[in-house]
Order: sequence, then structure tokens, then C-alpha cells
Amino acid sequence: MKTLPCLYRLLLTVMAVSLFAHEGHADPRALNAVFPDFPTYTVSFPRGTKSQTCYSIVRDHDGLIWISTSNGIERYDGLSFKNYSLSNAKLRHIYDGFQPTLYVDPEGNLYCFTERSLVYRYNPTTDEFASVVSSKAHSSLHGVKAMVAEGNLLHLGTNRGFRIFDIERDTVVEVINEHEDIHQITHYSDHTYLYGTGSMVGLYDSHDRTARMLCNLNQNVMSLLYDAQHQLIWVGTSGNGVFLVDALHPDSYQQVSGTENSIITAIEQLDNRHILFGSDGEGLMLCAIPQDSERFWAEKSEATPSLQAHVLADDSPQSPYQFPISVVKGIFAENNHVWVSLDMGGLALMRSGSQISHLLNPLATNASDNIVYGADFDNNDVLWIAFNNSIVTYEKGGKMRNVYMNHESRFLTVKHASDGTVWTGGYNTGVHHFDPVTGEHEHITSIADQPVLDCVWSVKEDQHKDLWIGGLNFPLTRLHFTEPRTPGQLRRHYERTYYPVTQVSDILEINADTMVVSTFDGFYIVDRTTGQVDRKLNDSKIWPYTNCIGAIAVRNGHELWIATTGAGLVCYDLHTDRIESYHLDHGLPSVELRAVEMLNDSILCASTESNGLFLFDAKNRHYLSAVSQSSFTGIRQFIRSASEPSKWGTALFGTDNGAVLFNLKYYDNRVRDFEILIEGDHVQGDLIRLPASDSNIKLSFTTNDVYDQSVYRFECRIKGLVDEWQKLDDTRRLRIMAAPPGTYDLEVRAIDASNRVKEKHVKVIVDREILLRWYFILLYIAIIIGLCFFSAVCAVNYIIYRHDKLPGDKRSRLSLSRISSISRAKANFSIIVRQSEIDGLTNLRNRYSGQKLITDLLDQDNSCGGVLLIIDCDKFKQVNDTFGHVVGDELLKQLARAMRKTFPNDITVRLGGDEFAIFMSGSFTDEQVKARCEQFFRAVSKIKLQQAPDYEPSISVGVAFTSAQQGPATFETLYSAADSKLYESKKIAGHSVVL
Repeated sequence: MKTLPCLYRLLLTVMAVSLFAHEGHADPRALNAVFPDFPTYTVSFPRGTKSQTCYSIVRDHDGLIWISTSNGIERYDGLSFKNYSLSNAKLRHIYDGFQPTLYVDPEGNLYCFTERSLVYRYNPTTDEFASVVSSKAHSSLHGVKAMVAEGNLLHLGTNRGFRIFDIERDTVVEVINEHEDIHQITHYSDHTYLYGTGSMVGLYDSHDRTARMLCNLNQNVMSLLYDAQHQLIWVGTSGNGVFLVDALHPDSYQQVSGTENSIITAIEQLDNRHILFGSDGEGLMLCAIPQDSERFWAEKSEATPSLQAHVLADDSPQSPYQFPISVVKGIFAENNHVWVSLDMGGLALMRSGSQISHLLNPLATNASDNIVYGADFDNNDVLWIAFNNSIVTYEKGGKMRNVYMNHESRFLTVKHASDGTVWTGGYNTGVHHFDPVTGEHEHITSIADQPVLDCVWSVKEDQHKDLWIGGLNFPLTRLHFTEPRTPGQLRRHYERTYYPVTQVSDILEINADTMVVSTFDGFYIVDRTTGQVDRKLNDSKIWPYTNCIGAIAVRNGHELWIATTGAGLVCYDLHTDRIESYHLDHGLPSVELRAVEMLNDSILCASTESNGLFLFDAKNRHYLSAVSQSSFTGIRQFIRSASEPSKWGTALFGTDNGAVLFNLKYYDNRVRDFEILIEGDHVQGDLIRLPASDSNIKLSFTTNDVYDQSVYRFECRIKGLVDEWQKLDDTRRLRIMAAPPGTYDLEVRAIDASNRVKEKHVKVIVDREILLRWYFILLYIAIIIGLCFFSAVCAVNYIIYRHDKLPGDKRSRLSLSRISSISRAKANFSIIVRQSEIDGLTNLRNRYSGQKLITDLLDQDNSCGGVLLIIDCDKFKQVNDTFGHVVGDELLKQLARAMRKTFPNDITVRLGGDEFAIFMSGSFTDEQVKARCEQFFRAVSKIKLQQAPDYEPSISVGVAFTSAQQGPATFETLYSAADSKLYESKKIAGHSVVL
């Protein structure tokens, strides 16, 4: 039961809805007549918001969209619509029951304020909001509701007039109109602003610091917008809707019809023809802007109809676009993208949608006659549609061409053949065969030689020119024609082959010998050569639904994308039997799917039972967007896919209210201009600053082209750290662990399908640990020098003191002998320490000291990682047996010299006998390790033994890696892993290495 609210919320947030149809809402055709140039939109709800209650929306100068919510401040990229987390997004101290409001000044500074008289300014360097009004200044401010920032002065609209606040002096320097309650401020002209109060609209001059009344509406003003192009002022009130005011003659104003008794919370201009209103309870409304303002006011009279606002989106299923709630808090519109914040409804994003045209049956007499079960394009790009009661053809542009078989039968499928003819079938119709050129018609009354007409669901021609027919009450049938096809000659002889598959819903050809057949209880693989039939996805443990498989589309010859009625979108890999399921949690608007078609090698289009069409990126495995359906009424249930993409650049879908042509040009893979976007917690514009405590660079890259991410190849390099261009994999992520402190230049380039290259340069600064900065290092050196000097003085004083206590003849001799004995003791101690740590034969570290040093490195800084190499000399025992142990010792010495030369900065250890170890600290790739080993192999090959001139030494190497992602590692675990690889390496003749 706990999952029901989640499912309900997901269904609401992705629903694409049809236009008004009931009383109280405008008919869609009437709405299109009022707004003939209004664009089509799709509605989605971006993920990442931490609250369902969203307030104001603004856009900064970097293109980021900022939204204030009840749980924090969220931001999105205005191009890719990706969420960027904020370092202190919760900002608990800002809230405490008061709604936060965002504001961007002309210089690009972002502010946040509340009615508690708290004002914060965003600092891009620290990525946080800092207070600009101290607690001592709160007493002089009273309920901040609006603001204007000019330099260091904040012009704050409060419930006690305008208060000019000086940030540097942290005090209110002037109060204007102290008795007015200022609700809203918006820009009017240079240093001039419109403001709204509880009764009127005023004009405020920030330069002269004067305020005066512009027009008295006797209404509580909630929102304001000034249209400078048409010189119109739009005023939203609390309870009486929207008023339109003539900016040149403020005494001329009128109320906008359709907004009476409405609380208008936000006003935004969509373009130069449309205006948007946000209301508290009536959703999002749309109104036309008078294009000739002077004529509009001159002709306005009692007989002239006033401006009319139409509901564009609310929680009613009859609205053009559906929101989960009708309380709008904020609106931001730009470039045909509309951001809408909702109270308890999250954040809605409306984007200009695809082009869809609608074809209705001209012979329709009732609603059921408009049901389309199938359609296809023939070889001449003529559109054939199988309506519920007829077969109708259309030309490009939607003009009806011909009507066939207009009777009571129900047609379910129509498919063209390679010879230009068309095959249709349906319920109690048998199979009909048409020649569009000659008008000839052939009727096969029964497929399986049954006394009743069959229910035909699918017809498919394979590359052998055979016809496959599947349906409800008969087995899958293949018709093989025994004579060549001749235009104008339909009736030909054929042979029938039956396969034990019934209840067929779709037929798909994978290759010349293999057909995939979907049924109501799984799908089957049919081998047309051998006749073998294999059933797939029939195990109830992995396929818990029955009667669920509808249409199937194929990608790359082995990926089957399946539309199901209960499990969402399913991908089945024929090569690996791997199953992937995509449902509501992945953004799909419904799990009740009917059809699926591949539009290209990446994008597929799927139809749902009741939530329209949607696009899915099959290559990158993520949901793209819903396809708009607002240009006509009733297209909510998409029954069945009908065609592959045609020469028109369209795909065809059948619905319960006619056929839908989907224009693919809007979603094709044409080259678009793009920008590279870098995502990361420490990204600040073109600067990435990493604190010393987090020197791991973790970045991901995308472009602003959200539909064609798959066509870009990304490469990057960091000068001074990784100088060669590195190709990024499909995840498009860059990770560099433990970057040394310093300043680097990060270069990213994206290469599109036309081999165009876009580059972006970002500076990366990795801070040093505070105790390792230059001034601390100088301090350390000074302290060490001071301590050394102090110790030397003490030592000299002590020697002089002892010297003075001795008899005169022994003073000089004893002092020198004492000093000499101390030096000898120190030298002897150093020799003893060295002998305990160094192998006497090879001068490498012995096993004890080498293992201890490697263990200490792993324990101190495991985050850097490392590589352990175990090295063994091949057939060393034969050298000792053949040439003697002296020659064997000489070979080990020369191996040690080659090892020190090849690995001068790494830990080299003699483990015992002819077994050695090398530990390289840091992060290394396979290619880097192999290159070092090849260098070592060349050095070993140059070894020549005087006593055995014909002997050519060779070695075997086993390698083990460790990194921070693998967790803590020990010498024993690394040695065990490398030793096992050494065992595999020794099986290979000559120099060899196994990683």
C-alpha cells in the first residue's frame, strides 16, 4: 500500500494531456483560433528538487535556473535541465516559516530574502549564500517583500515603505513612503521601477529616491509586469484577477476576462504575442497581447470585447496541459521554455514540442468509427489506414485519396509488400490483397482452412518475399508464392507452412532465417529453414505478467525492445538472454504500453495505453520526454504502432480517435550547435577549485543537446598532469585520484557526427595542505636551523667545560679522543643498520625491510594506490648447476643493477634466491605498467656473463594493482595476487608479464 502514493505522484508528474472539452474550458479548436501561432509544448517534471513546494524562479547571467523551495534552493542548467546541488542548499536559517524569494540584479548578483527581513547574497567562490544584513539591522527593517539592488545599496520594499539599505555601512540610510505596504517591484526604465501596494500601482525613482502613485485600482497588487515593446503594464491582484494598464495613460485600464475572482501570483511574458498568468487555485493561464496598443485603447468601448484569458494548465484532465496541482507560485519563460513552480506539485518544465498532425476518418458516424488499429505507407508513400470499419488512403498533407472495404468488419492491420501491393486483415475479415495501381482486389477468406473467417492481427513480408500472417484463432502461417509476382496480377499460387504459435500480436524479421513473433503470453523465435520454434520469456519468475507483449522493435540486430501491458518497456538481448526493464522509476509516463518503433539507431518512440507517446534513448538507456498532444482533442489512447519512419520523415500511430502522424524532423540526428557542460560539486563557471582535503578530480561532461548525446565523442586532458588526450567512455566521466597541489589547465573537446570540434578550457586549482604552504615551509626551515645552531653551541660548551676540568697535559688529547670515539660509534651503528636492511649480494632491500616499508606506505596513504611486481629469473637453477654458484651470483647482481636502473624511484626488494619484488606507489594504467616491464626486459636482455657468453637470461613478471576504490590493501594480499599471476607468466616462454 505504501507504493500507491509514489505511483500516483509519478503518473501525475509525467502525464501529457489533451485540450479542453468540458463546459468552463475553451474548446481546443476555439483556443487554436484565438492563439493560431501558439507553439505546441511538452510537459515534464525535472528530477532533483528536494521539495514538492516550490516558490520563485530566476535565471542568473551564467544561464542557471534557480528555484527556491520549502527545503532549500535548487538550481538547474537552463540548457541541459540537469540539477546542480548547492553546497549549503538547505539554508535552514533562512526559512523558519517564511517563503524565500530570489532576485537577480543587473550586475548578475543573486539575492535571497524573506519577510523576516533576512537578505542573503550568493558567493560563487564559496558556492554559498552569505548574509548582507546583520542581526542588529533587523530592527530597522519590517517585512521585506521585494527588492532592487544598485551597487552597495538595496532598495527594499517592506510593509513600511521603501527602505534604502547600505551594505557597507550595514544600516538603513533613508525611508520613503513609510506608511505604504510595498508588495511587488519590477523594472520600468533607467533607475525607475513600478511597485504595487495594497491599493495602487506606483512609480519609484531610485536615483531621486522619490515615489508617486501611477494609477489607483483599489486592488491589492500581488504581481507586476511591464511590456516595454507594447507599453503595457500587467497587474495581478489578490482576488480580482489581472488588470491591463496603458503605460502612457495610466488612467486607462481594464480587467482581463477569465481572471475574475482569481489570485494572481505571477505574470510572465512568453513571447511578443502571449502573456502567462500564474494563479493560486486556477493553474496557468494564457492571454494574447494587443499588438497595436494605441488602436486597442482607442477602439475599446462597452461593445468591444475585453481581453480573454484561457486556462492553459491545471489539475483538470480537460486542460491542454495537466499539472498535479493548480496553485502556481512562480513562472520563468525564455526561448520557448517555461519553468513553473507549483505549491505541493514540484517544478514543471514546458518545452516546445514536436509536430503532430491528426487524420480523422471522413466517413465516421460515431466515436467508435475513428478507432485506428493499424496503418502503413506503401511504396509510393501513400498512407493506408485500417479504421474500425474501413480501409482509407491518404496523400501527403492529409488529403483523402480513396476508401476501400467500407463495411461492418473491423480491420486490425495493414502492411505494404515489396511489389507495391497492400495486404490487410482484421476480425472476421480474412486477408485482403490490394493493388493500388490497377485497383485489383483479392480476398483470402481463411488462412488456416477453417470454416470461419480468421482474426488477423499482423501481416509481415520477409526478405524472401514470403508473407507471414498471425492472429488470434489460427497458427502462425507463412505463404510462399510459387510463381513470380506481376503488377496487376494478384491471384497467384502459394504454399502454406504452419507453425505452432497462436495469439500472435506482432511479427518481426531479425535476419534471413529468423523471425521473432510476439504473442499474448511471451514471444517466440522461429527458424524458417528448420521450422524450429523456441519460446522466450515464459518463466514466471522473470516474467510475472501474462497477456503482456504487444509490439516489438529491433536494434543492432540483437536487442529486442518490447512494449508490454504491465511491465513497461523491456529490452531482451538475443545474444546474452539479458533482460532490462524500464518503468515509472525510470521516468516513463506509464507501464501500460501498446507499441514501439525505432526512429533511428538510438531513439525509439513508444505509445502508452492512456498517456500518449514518449521518446526513449535506447542506446544510452534513459527516458527523453513525452510527445505533446495538445494540438487536438482525445488523443490519449494509442492503440497500436502502424509504420516505420517513411520518406515523409514521419511515423504513424493509430489511436482511439483517428491516426497520428509524428514528424521525426524535430527529433532527427541533424547537427546542432552545442556547448560543453561540465558538472561537479566544485565547478564554479570556468574555474574548478579543490580544497586540500579533497584532491580527487571527479567531473562529468555533457552538451546542451539533450536528445543527441550519443553522437558526441568526448576527450579531455589536464596539462601538467595528463598531457595526452584521453578518450572518455560512454559514462563521460573523468576521475583523477590524488592530484598533486598546483594549477592545471583542463581542456575538454566534444566531436559531433560531422567531426566538428568544440573545446572548453577550465582552470583547475588544487590547494596545498595548510601546513605545507610556502610560509609554513620557511618557518620549518628556520626552526630546524635554529635547533641545529642551539645544539652545536651546547655541544661546544660541553666539550669546553669537560676540557677545563682535566689536567693540563690531558685536556687536548682526551677531548679529541672523545670526539673520535663518538664518530666511530655513529659510523659503526650506521653500518649495522644498513646490514640489517640491505641484501649483501645485490644491495637491494632484503625481504624484512622491503615488506615493512611497503606495508607502511599502504597504511599511511592507501588512497594513492600502487602496483606490486613479483619477478622470477627463468631456469636459474640450471645456471647454478651448469656454470656454478659464482656465475649465478653474478647473474643476480646484474639483474639487481638493471632493476635499479629501470625503477630508480621505486622500492626494489630481493625476496630470496632469484625472486625479487618492486612496488610502484601511485595510480598507473595497464599500458604504463606494461611499458615499464618492456623497458626492464630490454635491460635484462643486454646482460652478458663472462663465464657463460652464450647464456641469454629471461624473466617472468606477475603484477597486482590496488586503488582507493578497492579499499585497504596489505602486503600479503598484494603478494598473493601478484604471485598467482607470476605462476601464469612462467608458463609463457621468454620475457612475459601477466597483470
